[in-house]
Amino acid sequence: MAGGTGASTAIAATDNFSTKGADVASATTTDIGAATGRFVHITGTTTITGFGTKTAGVVRFLAFDGALILTHNATTLILPGAANITTAAGDTAVMISEGGGNWRCLSYSKASGVPVINTGAGKGSAIASASTITIGPELFFHVTGTTTITDIDFTVPGDGRWAVLEFDGALTLTHHATTLVLPGGANIITAAGDTCMVVQDSSDNIHVVWYQTAAVKPVPFAKLTSGTLSSTATQAINLSSYLSAGYTKFRLHLVDIKPASDGVFLVMDVSTNAGSSYLNSNYISPALAFQAGTVAAYNSSSTSSFTLTDSTGNTGGETAHAVVEIEIYSASVAVYSKGSHITASGLCRGLIMEGFHATAGVNAVRFYQNSGNMASGSWELYGIK
Repeated sequence: MAGGTGASTAIAATDNFSTKGADVASATTTDIGAATGRFVHITGTTTITGFGTKTAGVVRFLAFDGALILTHNATTLILPGAANITTAAGDTAVMISEGGGNWRCLSYSKASGVPVINTGAGKGSAIASASTITIGPELFFHVTGTTTITDIDFTVPGDGRWAVLEFDGALTLTHHATTLVLPGGANIITAAGDTCMVVQDSSDNIHVVWYQTAAVKPVPFAKLTSGTLSSTATQAINLSSYLSAGYTKFRLHLVDIKPASDGVFLVMDVSTNAGSSYLNSNYISPALAFQAGTVAAYNSSSTSSFTLTDSTGNTGGETAHAVVEIEIYSASVAVYSKGSHITASGLCRGLIMEGFHATAGVNAVRFYQNSGNMASGSWELYGIK
């Protein structure tokens, strides 16, 4: 009798050894070495960190009946990709003992057909938002919940690993200059349907290389600073620290600027020494002022400053507003302004200006009325990298 198994052929003897054992309940140490057959089902959801002690060379065939975590260990539980595996019902594995309580996974097959190691395809299970979220081996994930995210990890880390995330609701992605680098260098508030691509770089550092809103809008300017005006002669804004941080394009919002003097213009000029002094010539500042039925051209030649609004009075409800975009290049600065003011009679007058100054190293701006103080108002500075 071949092998003393009671079988009459070698293959039958092998089959007699290849029996299915009783189910084994998951535990921190799930003793598959003591199983009653070579093939067993693993039940339960308890995280497994070891499989017990068995002579080296013993093989077990496992089928998982539910979700649990197999915890990778470089000695005692060696898994593909050197990373933990979250099982699912129907997943299978082949384990071989290396003796001394050490086991190696020879193969692992997911019931879904998705490889256990990322091979460039597949949608993963939804990820619940948390302070730190962990991305599995697949390439596309939904992120649920509203918890602020401050860090992102990969279950199988490696420089160049990437994934695409789609957010199912509103939460905050928190910018960090090293570990979670976001476009524009500022926090992003997500909305349902927003998507982004994350890439790992330099170990645990994550870059969001693009972010697309569901409404197909660009990532907004980041708010950098703001202030209020009260009998203010000039308002200076030092851009040096923002330029050092990588910002080169700025948007300045001037809101409800009420002049102390009558018939004045809101203007702006630039500095190359962080505001110690300001340039007072060679501004190219062509502008068109308009109101119902009339259009007038300003500044056909160089001027001493950029003109942001038309002449504004100081009676009744007259106030000036402007949105000013400032783009700083290596050898020049370009300024685009859309200004308006409300006259005492309630008429809106607008002014559009596209300006330029051929000077290098601009690192500060200031705005003011060309005569008298700014009695009241507010301002906000935004930036984008």
